[in-house]
Amino acid sequence: MDESRASGEWISDAFALEGVALSRLSMGLADDANRALGALGLGFNDSTHDGVVDAMMKQGLIASSGYSLWLDGEGPLHREPPFHR
Repeated sequence: MDESRASGEWISDAFALEGVALSRLSMGLADDANRALGALGLGFNDSTHDGVVDAMMKQGLIASSGYSLWLDGEGPLHREPPFHR
């Protein structure tokens, strides 16, 4: 573990990404953290709060919860994926 920590509360708000709007997305709002970073959780539903993918399915924006990530690229933000050989 990297000793990162954050605390806060769950909120619900509108969320838009590339023209797709989610009307009631539950998100964690960190009001105290020991490092600054932004994250968009795409993980599995924890059965208490829907993630972005689950919310998109429930609101009829996508038909499947399957997705892929493209980890190749160029420029200053490009990094090798941790499993790259």
